[in-house]
Amino acid sequence: MTKHNLRKACLWAILLWLVTGCASASPNNAGVSPSTPTKIKLQSCTVSDFPAQCGVLSVFEDRAAQSGQKIDLQVAVIKARSVHPESDPIFYLAGGPGESAIEWASYAMELLGSANEQREVVFVDLRGTGGSNKLICPQPTDPALQIEALQSCMTDLDSDPRAYTTAWAMDDVDDVRAALGYDQINLYGGSYGATAAQIYILRHGEHVRTAVVDGATLLEVPIFERWPITSQKALEIMFARCESDAACHSAFPNLRQEFAEILTRLNRAPVTLPINNPATGQPFVLTAEVFRTSVHGALASTPTAVFVPKFIHLVYTEDWNELAAFLAPFLNSDSAAPQWKIMNLTILCYEDWAKIRPAKTTEASAESYLKYSDVRALTVPENICAAMPRPRPEALYGSLMNSSVPILFFNGEADPQDPPENVAAAKQRYPNSLSLVASGQAHGFTGIPCRGSIVAGFIEHGSVDGSSTQCLEQVALPAFVK
Repeated sequence: MTKHNLRKACLWAILLWLVTGCASASPNNAGVSPSTPTKIKLQSCTVSDFPAQCGVLSVFEDRAAQSGQKIDLQVAVIKARSVHPESDPIFYLAGGPGESAIEWASYAMELLGSANEQREVVFVDLRGTGGSNKLICPQPTDPALQIEALQSCMTDLDSDPRAYTTAWAMDDVDDVRAALGYDQINLYGGSYGATAAQIYILRHGEHVRTAVVDGATLLEVPIFERWPITSQKALEIMFARCESDAACHSAFPNLRQEFAEILTRLNRAPVTLPINNPATGQPFVLTAEVFRTSVHGALASTPTAVFVPKFIHLVYTEDWNELAAFLAPFLNSDSAAPQWKIMNLTILCYEDWAKIRPAKTTEASAESYLKYSDVRALTVPENICAAMPRPRPEALYGSLMNSSVPILFFNGEADPQDPPENVAAAKQRYPNSLSLVASGQAHGFTGIPCRGSIVAGFIEHGSVDGSSTQCLEQVALPAFVK
């Protein structure tokens, strides 16, 4: 993804909830893999304008039974530029859950371009994503119709939603590793990809030379239950940064009070905006929940967090025409209709790292603007999870164990989703790890060249010792939009 397109994609976060109204195990935990995996026949192809080699590996949907329906996993390999490359490639694990790694290859190569000099970069569309039997269901905008629509769609699927878990997806990735003839690999995972990387290490850590996890939370930390705490902290960082910025403070001198007043007003009554939802053609209705989740979504990315002060001010002043003009460049009538990604639902509803216990989340929201209902709206509502079939135990990742794999953690200081405190105990789980904090940055953050050089150096040395990280302090934050 180019810098321009990344910024455009990030800007959509501030509109997301306006538009939709709604972010080594014991041996018996490991999936069964073929004793002699089929080799992947690679052919020349182009991936995001990069010359590559593409192929397919067929795996059983039911990995425990090793029989029945198969999934054709789409695989792409971007060869190293060196004439004498290293034998341990980099496997890129995309975010989501549910994003296609191959479709994110352009963005991945911005980060891994330097490392690609000596190492191949491998992209695998995980089961249920991209070209690997992507499972989707249309999502009605009317909540009253959603349960029946989801159940009807799943009945028509020629697939078992219970099989689309991270554990089995990582077992698939290990089959790809073996089929391509690699022994040791390096992992790079961002956001959900960071979770997937930890689960791969849990199940197949003997094949991992190094791992880089970007925007990560340890598997034992209940990320979504902590969102009220971590999002409130990110909001406070944004307020403090605006107050210390002369131009931002001059434009928005009473930002905290305006934010509080907006919530009071919207809790009394929602507002119908003079802006149409391109997916429905109907006007947007701004409720307290929609406002709160929109702010959280914008805070999640450094390029969009700088829009939050103006967004708050326009809502506070009820300048709806100006708000419409502010949002108009990012709205178009071609916006895709909402869809459920079945892999996303299965994982977020039933994997332990993604659990959302009402009591714990409500407790965390006591001193936060973000509430339990907001967390559910931003992830998966309870009634939707109730309609999803539960995976069998063998399809889940099981007990956690420590690992000696060298791991480099990147976390943004102002990340409302995966802040540095979510990996504070990384040394206990991963003694050969190093946690880096990007000052002022959010979940999606700037400074790709800097991160790329740190990643390349870490992978080259195969150790966190001696990593040169000074450039992180020199990455400038974007200016607030006024």
